[in-house]
Amino acid sequence: MNRYSQAVRLIKSDFHRYHSLSKQGKWRFFISLLIHDSGFKFLIWFRLTAAKGPLFLFNWLMYMHYTRKYHILLPYHTKVGGGLYLGHGMCIVVNPTATIGNNVSISQFVNIGSNRGHAAIIEDGVYLAPHVCLIENVRIGQHSVIGAGAVVTKDIPPYSVAVGVPAKVIKSIDKS
Repeated sequence: MNRYSQAVRLIKSDFHRYHSLSKQGKWRFFISLLIHDSGFKFLIWFRLTAAKGPLFLFNWLMYMHYTRKYHILLPYHTKVGGGLYLGHGMCIVVNPTATIGNNVSISQFVNIGSNRGHAAIIEDGVYLAPHVCLIENVRIGQHSVIGAGAVVTKDIPPYSVAVGVPAKVIKSIDKS
């Protein structure tokens, strides 16, 4: 599979995350996203730039334009799974050593950082609410929810809800 077909596959999976919230037809909703949704516009150029094909320079210029316009600092070589959803698509900072799984939702004003070593590993199906900070090499377990304003300094187990500064698990989520 060539790099661009992989990028298109990831863009489709990202689109399906956005479309699952809509009742519009697919093409009409796709055009609407391209016009109105900053997070989706950024994701298209993020995915195409990561493909590093013959159009790399053009893709990179568009990626840099949207990086600056929406203040989304997500390096194109960061490991990011399919189905990424950027809610409100602005003011997001991700360290390039972070790993983001499939079907992850990231809200505005989220920081995933590291001063030394590797940044966070975010497993599949995680929701990061607004103003969340993930500090250093923490693992966020699959299908966990990190509440607004939480500062995560320790691993969060799968199927958990964590809130506070520093973040603490307050409940488990039913797996069914």
